[in-house]
Amino acid sequence: MDDDLGTRLALHRATCRYTRTQAGEAAGVSRQTIFSYETGRHKPGIRALFLLAELYQLNDGQRAELLRLAAADG
Repeated sequence: MDDDLGTRLALHRATCRYTRTQAGEAAGVSRQTIFSYETGRHKPGIRALFLLAELYQLNDGQRAELLRLAAADG
């Protein structure tokens, strides 16, 4: 698997079968913003990252990995 925050976010969303619109509503952002996160154009803030992790029902290890990737990207 790619070691990339956007790729991981897209994978988790697809695994949960959420649309970008559904994920955006849960995180308080637009579907376009979710697309920007997943393509690496923009990096999610910590609040959005935690809301998405909760929506995708990620375990502690998966959440830690997202945080590590977010820190490495920026």
